[in-house]
Amino acid sequence: MRLAHDGKISQVASTITYKQIRNDLNRYEVGLLLSIGLGLTGSVIALARLRRVAGAISKLVVFSNAVAAGDYRRRIKIKNDYKLALLGDRLNELARSLMRNQRILEEQAEMVAGMLSATRTTSYSSDVDECGKAIAKALCSYAGASDVCVYLKNDDAALVTAGRSGRRIGADGKRIAVHVADCGEYVILAENEKDGESGGHLVGVPLSDRGKILGTIVARFGKELTREQIALGSPRADILGAFALQSAAALSNIDLRERAAEHSATLDEWSQHTAALLQVMSAISPACEIDEALDALTKAAASALKTTGCAILLPDVQNRLTPRACYGKACKPEEILSYRVSQQAYNEKRWVSFDNGRESTDDAHRDECTLYEIGGLLAAPLIINDEAIGAITIFDAKPRKFSSADGDLLMSIALHAAVVLRKAEIFTTESTVAQTLQRSLVSSVPKTCRGVQFCGRYTCGAKDVRVGGDFYDVTPLPDGCVAVAMADVSGKGLNAAIHLAASKYMLKALARAYPKDPAAVLKALNEAINDCFEQNFFITLFHGVIDPEDRSLIFANAGHPPGIITNKAGGMHSCLLGGGIPLGTGWPHSYENYTAKLSHGDILLLYTDGVTDAIKDGERLELEGLHKMLFEIGPCSGDMLVSKLMLRLDSECGLDGRDDVAALTVMLEERAETFENKPIAVQYQRVAD
Repeated sequence: MRLAHDGKISQVASTITYKQIRNDLNRYEVGLLLSIGLGLTGSVIALARLRRVAGAISKLVVFSNAVAAGDYRRRIKIKNDYKLALLGDRLNELARSLMRNQRILEEQAEMVAGMLSATRTTSYSSDVDECGKAIAKALCSYAGASDVCVYLKNDDAALVTAGRSGRRIGADGKRIAVHVADCGEYVILAENEKDGESGGHLVGVPLSDRGKILGTIVARFGKELTREQIALGSPRADILGAFALQSAAALSNIDLRERAAEHSATLDEWSQHTAALLQVMSAISPACEIDEALDALTKAAASALKTTGCAILLPDVQNRLTPRACYGKACKPEEILSYRVSQQAYNEKRWVSFDNGRESTDDAHRDECTLYEIGGLLAAPLIINDEAIGAITIFDAKPRKFSSADGDLLMSIALHAAVVLRKAEIFTTESTVAQTLQRSLVSSVPKTCRGVQFCGRYTCGAKDVRVGGDFYDVTPLPDGCVAVAMADVSGKGLNAAIHLAASKYMLKALARAYPKDPAAVLKALNEAINDCFEQNFFITLFHGVIDPEDRSLIFANAGHPPGIITNKAGGMHSCLLGGGIPLGTGWPHSYENYTAKLSHGDILLLYTDGVTDAIKDGERLELEGLHKMLFEIGPCSGDMLVSKLMLRLDSECGLDGRDDVAALTVMLEERAETFENKPIAVQYQRVAD
């Protein structure tokens, strides 16, 4: 029973639960359908709005691309969305602003281009007024000014009008010009109203070049330009300032060109003066001797002043001018006239001229000029340290009025030439003394001495010195032997000749003191030179003693090139090696003796380093080249050998302008009882102490 009752209760409970679930499901279905419907409705609404926004954004993108491409005239209009419409309005304003700025930039670019063109025009101007007008016209044409006036300072620092364009600028403009010229500042002044219309502005710009105020530009700008558009710092003001600087530079250049034009004649005259002077100096500078320098001077001076002749007159012991050199038709050394004009220039130390010597009031002068067909004359003194040492006179066959420029040119030539002539005179004197001394020292060696034959040659390499330090010597000794020497003294000129004399005669004395000991001779000579001359020079020396009886040679060498012995057949050479330091270097030194045997027909060749230092085919000859040259010369006598050697050196190496060259050959005379008709090798050995 209980079980049945419990079953009914369970059935009733199940029925109630099912109904409740069914009702709940119905409510859920209705809610879900409502939610789906509302979602779909919202999606449709959102999609429609999204399409409108997307369309507006697409328009904005197209508009932005067009503006970015430079199309500032395009506009956009958006109605459906407030914020996007506001953005479109802002973009439209941006486009309008960019279009305005583009127009301003184009105007400024056009203005700059025009001003640059005007700057080139003013730069090419050669007249101040022309340049001022170009400046004014450029500002009216390109800078937007209606009226322009250019003021420049004159020599009294007052402003004067140099150019104008448009209407005249009145008193206000002149006051601005004066103020700007005084302070050098950019000034703007607003003009008063005229005829009921608002006035424009007057702008004053300084013309300044390298800190100097040259003047002022005053320009009037109309009411279409605001004060801000022409104020200092604005693009237009910057362009005006830059143009004013360029204009000031152009005006300065015109002034410089005008000043240069004023002095062009003077500059040309001095240019010709300098060129003529250099021409004369170039002609006489290479001359070393006085006669050579005088001849070069007469020709060069006549050429420089375009005259027919020239003469140099130097004073004699009575201080009267006498002819020393001449050039031209009227110049004959044996009968040249002592020009009165030359004597006057010499006495008064100034240039003097005659337009026509044939009309001179001096009868003798007139007769001389008539005889030698001389018209115009111009003379100037040769002066050194305010002392007249002679006179130079140029003349023409026809009458000629010499200008002050001609006189100044001849005076300059005379002043410069006097120094060259004095040096040439000193050189000539010194060279004459030195050559005389050297000729007495480097005298020709005896052809034979005690059965030994000698032949020497000497060439001075430097033409401008003509005196070198090479020498050779042959000295008979008391014991029947013969001393032979070849030396090279350092230096040139008179000093070298003096040192050569001292060395030669000390060598001769020492050779007699040590007749069998050349090493002792060199040692004593080295000590004497070191003590007496304090290392003022040094000398290389080969000194040998020949014994004709046993045909032996004892020699010592002080830094000199080795002697060479060649046999009778000319096919074998031997070098006399061995040596020490040159003499006179300040160091004590002991030298060594060496010996060699000579046979009939053997030739001993002594020479200086001018031989081995000679240049052949771009290279020094050296000892090897000398040997080759001797082999090519072949067998011959001593005098023929030295002659052929010097000829080949001169033709193949060129001896002029280089070192001195000296050569000496020594050959034993033939003796029947000792002659052997075959080549004998020369042997030499060091002599034991």
